[in-house]
Amino acid sequence: MRSIICLCLMILFIFSISKSQESTSLGTKDSPSTIINNDKSFFYEKQKDVTLTPELKDCLDEVIKLLKNDNILTVRIVGHSDNSGSFNENMEISLLRAKNVVDHLLTAGISHGRILDRGAGALEPIASNDKEEGRAKNRRVQIRVIKILKK
Repeated sequence: MRSIICLCLMILFIFSISKSQESTSLGTKDSPSTIINNDKSFFYEKQKDVTLTPELKDCLDEVIKLLKNDNILTVRIVGHSDNSGSFNENMEISLLRAKNVVDHLLTAGISHGRILDRGAGALEPIASNDKEEGRAKNRRVQIRVIKILKK
């Protein structure tokens, strides 16, 4: 079931990046940017999983193509965890999830200056952590491609 969900998310990601006219503005006065796609999340089955899934690697290959074709694009990676561990454990897991994505992009030749990454630990849940179903949704890495607008 998770494989099907991840595959659907990947397809949605590829579809959404091709529709850049639907992008929205964000950023600051000094550093405005435009979202090229909505956040795409890839989920981890176990609390301590940090390795890249085949579906996530496929998505990252599409992101790499985008970044190589447009030098203005930047990618934002945010790792998340559920609340099963301590604050420090959850931060470490979320940072490792983001780091593994970053390492994959760097290996493909993407400059670290075009990658914004952070770990959020269990601080930004998208579902309740009271049941396993909710915790599973919170164990994720989010990817957003953005265009930094230069003045």
